[in-house]
Amino acid sequence: DLTGAALEVTSPDGAITPLSPAQVGPGLYEATLPSPAPGAYALSLTTASDPPAMIRTAGAIQTSPEWLPAPEGGDLLKTLAGRTGGVIRSLDTAPTADLFASRSSALAGPGSVEPVWYYPLIAALALFVIDIALRMSERYGRRRSPAAVR
Repeated sequence: DLTGAALEVTSPDGAITPLSPAQVGPGLYEATLPSPAPGAYALSLTTASDPPAMIRTAGAIQTSPEWLPAPEGGDLLKTLAGRTGGVIRSLDTAPTADLFASRSSALAGPGSVEPVWYYPLIAALALFVIDIALRMSERYGRRRSPAAVR
């Protein structure tokens, strides 16, 4: 319950604005910051409970209109998809099984990965056998005569 809670908003220029959250629904509170400037904001909410709890978070207001979706973006996406053989998908519908299916044999999607772990394993085993063979040939191939040892 946020009844009696205090909200402090620190604006990008460092000014602190105290706000009072108002309940607008069950478990839903709202506070309005008058004429916010673009930039990053720090929010600090202190509850009136015993003991009081402090919650801190941050948010940002977009700094430039170029970050907003362009009105002609949908048409541009359709044109691009038509030229490249792509498909336009909507977030309102569930993905189908062909989501990552490649429409071209020249493209390799995530399903075309080949395991390569056995290549280094075979090389390591071959080198292991060669190493043992060389050590054994040195041990038994160069036996010294008892006269040469003295």
